[in-house]
Amino acid sequence: MDDELFTKVDDWFIARLPYPPFYADGNTIRAVPWFKPGAACLIDALAPLEDLLRRYGVAYDVVRSPDPGTIIYEDDFQIGVLPYVRRPAGSQVNAPVVSGGNGPYG
Repeated sequence: MDDELFTKVDDWFIARLPYPPFYADGNTIRAVPWFKPGAACLIDALAPLEDLLRRYGVAYDVVRSPDPGTIIYEDDFQIGVLPYVRRPAGSQVNAPVVSGGNGPYG
């Protein structure tokens, strides 16, 4: 059931969110996508994934920044950046997750 929820949310995002070109080669430049503040409907749509993380005890952080890095991509909903500072290779960091409302999946 949870895998079906994940797939439903993932499919919803794939249908609505432009695919940044830096993913074409597997993101070898290690760009990081960030939602724009005006993408509230997409941010809200992450709520079911946040619930899954909580349910399975997966640590996550909600990250906001006025200046996350050098912008290399932009569309109506997101930016792609090269962060100013990178953690050393091999260190582990949880992917940022932004919390929101109930989402549009029901």
